[in-house]
Amino acid sequence: MDQSDVEKALDEQPSSYGQYNSYVRDARFSKVGVDTLYDAETGRLKAVAVDALIGPRVRFLDEVELIGRPPSEVAGWFLDNHQGLGVDLRINQCGDPAFDELGLVLSTQRAGDHLLSRAIFVARDWAERCGDTSESPLSGLNIL
Repeated sequence: MDQSDVEKALDEQPSSYGQYNSYVRDARFSKVGVDTLYDAETGRLKAVAVDALIGPRVRFLDEVELIGRPPSEVAGWFLDNHQGLGVDLRINQCGDPAFDELGLVLSTQRAGDHLLSRAIFVARDWAERCGDTSESPLSGLNIL
């Protein structure tokens, strides 16, 4: 999927564009509350970050809401259930849970004086160490 496919699927034009480095460019879809990241060379979609305040509600296995909740509740569910899911839990340098096998980082977003949960979904080829704030393809992108 490339950016034009995403625009069609969301029925929205990006509100902003950016290029973080020579490898990653992004497009922000502010009406639906998602940031999309693309491989700058191929133009292929590689990650989607859901805004904690205005992003779509996302449930994992129809058991836990990932977006806009107290981070401790979401992280707690994964801490209690990750072994049953057969995935390894990693905690990144910011204290956020990340799951390479799922291509999922559970991050936070400031909402005034509070933090709310947000999720970052990462393509398989970017998923190794996806939550690592210094070595993953997402590192340095102000998204983790």
